Amino acid sequence: MPIPAVKLRVFLASPSDVKGERDALDRVVAELNLASTELISDMSVTVELVRWETHAYPQMGRPQGVINDQIGLYDIFVGIMWKRFGTPTGVADSGTEEEFRVAYQRWVADKSPEIMVYFREPPPLKSLEELDQYRKVVQFRDELSNKGLIGSYTDEREFADVVRPHLIRVIAKILRSRRPAASTAHATAERVGDLALRTGLKEQAFALATQYEKLRDDMPAGTARTRKMELLMTQMRTLGSFLYPLLSELTVSNSPGHRLLAVAVLQATPTSDYFEWLADRQGNEQPFVGYHAAVAMFAAARSPDSGEPERLCVALARARRLLREQGVGAGTDRDSVLRSAEEELGCAKL
Repeated sequence: MPIPAVKLRVFLASPSDVKGERDALDRVVAELNLASTELISDMSVTVELVRWETHAYPQMGRPQGVINDQIGLYDIFVGIMWKRFGTPTGVADSGTEEEFRVAYQRWVADKSPEIMVYFREPPPLKSLEELDQYRKVVQFRDELSNKGLIGSYTDEREFADVVRPHLIRVIAKILRSRRPAASTAHATAERVGDLALRTGLKEQAFALATQYEKLRDDMPAGTARTRKMELLMTQMRTLGSFLYPLLSELTVSNSPGHRLLAVAVLQATPTSDYFEWLADRQGNEQPFVGYHAAVAMFAAARSPDSGEPERLCVALARARRLLREQGVGAGTDRDSVLRSAEEELGCAKL
């Protein structure tokens, strides 16, 4: 039986001041193509990076309109901005803005393409022209923040490590939607996790676990520490689905940071075999881990892939009982999340 061939197109939109990031994305796509050839056996997957420099040719007409027509449809939109907004096109204040609006109109209508936009932290601005350009960037960033979640990074060297896990996760989501119904999210997670282990994401995740433990030990409890922990957890959650093959190892680890990574995996990929383990976090962990374990149970309640709703309801009841035994009353964050999960499942009726 022939292997299904899938070609995914990633369109890159940016002004001219992020050439390093554009080249970095080219390298990441080449890396993913090489890894997917080795790891995905039931599909032939090719990722094509679409850039106007390589995919547009001379033609009469409004330049940006010509580019839009020649680029055609794509599966993923990646936008990058730093301090420069760009040059007006006659339709928008820059080519990047127009390209985003074309993609966003398609997304509103069809929920495709996937849209990822990144903003680099700016250096000190040296002229009024740079200040005017960056003012437009900030206005655009604020607009996009009201439409969805945007990405950020510190400098050119960091960009590849930031975009790589996001791109892997989006590609996995698209492939999962195109697989036969008999394929499961967990099988996909295994493949994606194998890819992650080949591309160094395991080391990144374990470094975050170490940072969490150091932060917990060195910084006094309080709002400032919680904010820093939440930032680390956000980064862990981004990598969560890639660590699925390590889940059995992480859940029995003596490292609190590794167990928090396990919770991040289960937030990204709910798995019925670990419902009881998540419930037990309410009696065996610090409140921060316990809270995110509750969030993972809520994610399972909302996921069509988690399975066994009765088993999850039993685990939720156990988690709430453990909270009461710890003296954590109703109305607290953890209790509220667990109650919301029960309501989502309709546990009272099961």
